[in-house]
This record gives sequence, C-alpha cells and structure tokens, in this order.
Amino acid sequence: MLTLRGRIPAGEVVLPVPMYGRVVRVDGARGARLVLTASGQSMLVAPEAAELTLQIALDTPPAFDEGKARAGAPRALLAAVVPDDDLPLEVVELTAELAASEASLFERALEVREFIRTHYRYDPSYMGDPALAKWLRRVADGRASVPIAALHAGRDARHLGRGVCYELNTLACELLRRAGVPAAVATGWTLDRGSLTEPDHLWALALLPTPVGWRWFPVDASATQDGRPLHARSDKAKGPWRVPPAAGRQAPGVDSAWMKREQDSFNRARKPKRRAPVAELVRAVRHAERVGKLDLEGIDVRERCRQVLSDPELAAALVELLKRGS
Repeated sequence: MLTLRGRIPAGEVVLPVPMYGRVVRVDGARGARLVLTASGQSMLVAPEAAELTLQIALDTPPAFDEGKARAGAPRALLAAVVPDDDLPLEVVELTAELAASEASLFERALEVREFIRTHYRYDPSYMGDPALAKWLRRVADGRASVPIAALHAGRDARHLGRGVCYELNTLACELLRRAGVPAAVATGWTLDRGSLTEPDHLWALALLPTPVGWRWFPVDASATQDGRPLHARSDKAKGPWRVPPAAGRQAPGVDSAWMKREQDSFNRARKPKRRAPVAELVRAVRHAERVGKLDLEGIDVRERCRQVLSDPELAAALVELLKRGS
C-alpha cells in the first residue's frame, strides 16, 4: 500500500497513481468523484479545493517474460520516425538484428535498454550549457526528431551521444519500434523527491504480451542499473534548443573550433549516403539459417557480412550467386 497526502484544486485532477496500482480510498475531498478515464488515468472530480489522503494498492506486475506473441498491437506503435541516416550505424545494425531474431519482445526491450545505458552518457550539464544552445538548434533544424539529433550531437570517443531522460528515452522508443516492439513515451512522476507538483520524468513504454493480454512495460534507459531514475538539476534548462545563448561570453571549456567541426559534420550527414546494406544481408542470412537449417555456430555473422560487402570481389561473387539462383 502507498499513502499520498496533499492539496488539490477544484475541478478535474489526474491522480499520480503508480503503474499497476489502483486507488482504493480517498479521504478529505467532500463530494468528489473518482473516475477512470478511457486512457486508464485515475481522475478525481472535486467540487472544491481540498486537503486529501489517497490510499493506493500496488498490485503485482504481469509476467512479461511469460507472454506469447499475439496479434492486436496498434500498428502506429511500430512506426519508426527517424531515417537511418540520422542514426549511428551501430544503432541501425542492432535494431535490424533484433527485428530478425527469434528473441521475445520482452528480451528485445531489455536489449535496447542495456544498449543505450552502455553506449550513451547521461549528462545534464551538456544539455543545460547555454553556450551550446544556439549551435544545437542549428544541428537539430530540419531533422525528423529534435531530441535524437541533439543527443547525437554530443558524440565523443566513448559514447554515441549525451543527454538526459528526454533524449535517451525518446531514442529508446525509436529503437524499440525498429526492433519490432510496439512502443510509446510517457511523462510522469518518479515519486522519489517528496513532491508531486508536476511530472518530473520521461521514459519509454513497451507494449508487451503477457498471460493476461497486452500490458505496458516501462523502459527507462536513463536509470541506473538497479532501476533508480536519474534527474537533471531542477534549475537546468528543459531542452538545449530553448536556452538563450550567454550574452557577450562563452561558457568555460567550450571549444568553438570543435563546435564548427561538429556542425560541418552534421551538415554533411544530411546529404544522402550510400551505406553497405549490412543489416539487410544479416537479416537474409538469419532467415536462410532458419529455413535451410544452416550451421552458423561460432561465426560472427555481422562481421562476416561486413567483410563480404566491403570486398569488391566477394560482393561480385555474391551478386553472381544471386543471378544464378534467379
């Protein structure tokens, strides 16, 4: 059980009920009605402002690792937003492999979360630096997803990008959809700061099959390994594209030459590229393995496909083989 206390205004108030929780008692709000909305939110309709106490039962989450794949997930939750050229090659290849694999949707969701935690950096100082704001606006201009473009503008030698929950979990939603997992994003409360004035976090949601039907599973790629959410400082900007540049000065440690090189790099990235279709070839090989009972144990399939496509002679031999097959 969870107890929440606080003051609400008159009118319709959405209650901060944790996932898999349900309101079992409301005290202190005379004449108020508890309504479950069509989207599943618990809403209190109160005739006047009141000090109230909520009693919430925290039910057991469904067994996500026991759900069997089934039809019925909305197709809109599988639609990718970002083109391949706006994403690192590592991301494109990972999601293509997951989509072609026999892993369950639950296993794919965990793989996406771990990939982002390992290859990206949670960095509120980067997103809150006023000196980078104007540059990040230019980098993100015209991109399909502003948060994902800003995230990858922070790539360095160790990480594919830098950001906070907004950017990291927007990316998680994109990767989940590319991996064949229905997904969306949600804002809400993490309930770890003692205040419910406004939602303070954003995370991805994977829609997964369970023994009791489709259910939402939170995928927070910005959390620690034990699941604790990470927060930017409250005085930091909510997005790099909203911060006015510092007047007449540059923030310490910002290399303008580096910023120019990065901007030029992103401008070049907007031009159409011809990438070797490694992910597509891996998908074809995995399909051939399943239907033809090939033994590929011990073979790094992705690396081998990359070698074939990067070697003109091997690539030509592959084309000839395909011609003979037709």
